[in-house]
Parts: sequence; structure tokens; C-alpha cells
Amino acid sequence: MTHCYEYSVALEHAQEQKEQLTTRLADLNRHLRTLDGYPVWVYGCRTDAEARDRCVEIYGSLHYADEMKPEESMKVYGVVGGDQALIELAKDVNQSKDEFAAAMQELRRTINPGTSRNQRGRALRLALEKLRDPRFHYRQAIRKIKFLEDRPEKLRFTWLRTHDLHRITREQAIEKLRKQIGDNALQDSRDYRILASLASGEVLAEVRPTNLDVHLHLHWGTRGIQAMQVNMPVIFPSEKGGEIPCFRPLISPEEMGPKRKRNNRKIEDEPVLSGMNLYRYKSEHRTYV
Repeated sequence: MTHCYEYSVALEHAQEQKEQLTTRLADLNRHLRTLDGYPVWVYGCRTDAEARDRCVEIYGSLHYADEMKPEESMKVYGVVGGDQALIELAKDVNQSKDEFAAAMQELRRTINPGTSRNQRGRALRLALEKLRDPRFHYRQAIRKIKFLEDRPEKLRFTWLRTHDLHRITREQAIEKLRKQIGDNALQDSRDYRILASLASGEVLAEVRPTNLDVHLHLHWGTRGIQAMQVNMPVIFPSEKGGEIPCFRPLISPEEMGPKRKRNNRKIEDEPVLSGMNLYRYKSEHRTYV
């Protein structure tokens, strides 16, 4: 009985926090639409009106679009100038995001108090189902709106591709190769012969590319440079008729120069197996199991 009561209270609280977040987002977007004449730039938009509409869309987006995969989230890159009222509304929205996230974690705990990653993930999925909003995008909902309290001297956008290094033993790599090409082809495979020539138990690095991220670099003069990863337009203080600080916009990935060579001090420059994106660690960092 106590557990049922705790669950009911937690569910009601989560629903209330979701409604409050929706209301505060609507307040922010309503005010943002009144700021005609304030500077705005959004990647891919040709007019200020189009850019402002994209800001409103991404800030208020709490649901999956029809074509989106479960692991995807919307990303819109840009900057938008606003008055102090817009910045205060952004603070209120971010507070609501924190409160909603906390309410959902409490609801999750009443469903399954387990602490393992799988238990937490399954309980959170069940908690989201209880909201009776099947296309609700939790990660997008709790993603903060970034804003600046002060006006930087310069702004610069850059693309950044990061890589995830996954440690894998020689034997695990051989087993992975076997599953890819089959038992019959394994012995005659050049890749197998390369792996078999390595020492037993040698730990290799499987380099897994991630999606391109966008960073916004803020130049503060004597205060230095600050970089932040962004996925929604960043709000900065401005006035009607003002301009964006000295600014280098984001160019398309296709317009960038040649891909820079991967830089990692622990693994070799060239892959031992390019088809599997496998690298050996440099001799001073090489380990065995």
C-alpha cells in the first residue's frame, strides 16, 4: 500500500512538472516572437524571420518528429539576441527542466529502485510510458537552453568530430572478425593473419567515430576564450537594432578543409586493421590480459 501511494504521488508530481515546463517554454517562445529587430542567426536560415521561427521550434520541441530514430535529437545551431526578460525566462525554463528531471527520477525510483544501468534505463522508460505521451522526447525535454549574461567580444562556431576508444583484446577482435566473415573464410583472411601474428592477450583500441558536434567559442578579451558544445541557439544580451558580436558563422562540413589527422598520444598513427578501425597502442602504453 505504501509503495502504491508513493508511486501515485510521484506520478502526479512528474505530470505537474511536465505541465509547468510546457507552460514556461510557451512563455519564453511567446516573448521571443515579440523581439523583432533583435539580432539572430541560425545555420541554414536565410532570413531573420526564418531563424527566429527555428529558435522557437527547437526551444519548444518536446516530442520526436516522425522521421526521428529513438537515439536522435533535434539540433539547431545559432545565436539569438534578447533583452533581460528573455534571459530571465530562459533561467525559469532551465529551472523547470531540472525540476522535471528530478521528478522523473523519483518516479523511476518508485517503479524500480535498482541501481544498475539496465535497471535505471528500463525504469525510466516505464516512467515515461506512465505520462501517456508516447512521442515525448525526454532527453530533448531536459536539455538546457544556454544563455550568456554578458556580451562577448567575438563568437566563432566550429565543427568537432570526437572518437570513442573501446578496448578490445586480440582474441575478441578475432571472434568479431569470425562473426563478420564466417568460419570458412576466416583462415584465409588477411585480417585474421594480421591479428594472429599479434601477441596473445594484446589489448587493441577500436576507434568508434561519433557524430559531428558543434562548439561555440566565446572570446572575452582579457578574460580569455571559452568553448561550449551547443545543440540549440545560444541567447546573448542585446538591444533592438543591435548586432551580433564580431562573428564567424558555421560553414557546412563539406566546405571545411581536408580532414585533420587523428591525434591520440597513446595509439599508433595507422590502424592495424583499417576495415575494423583497430589500432595498436604504442609500445609504452601496450598492455596484455
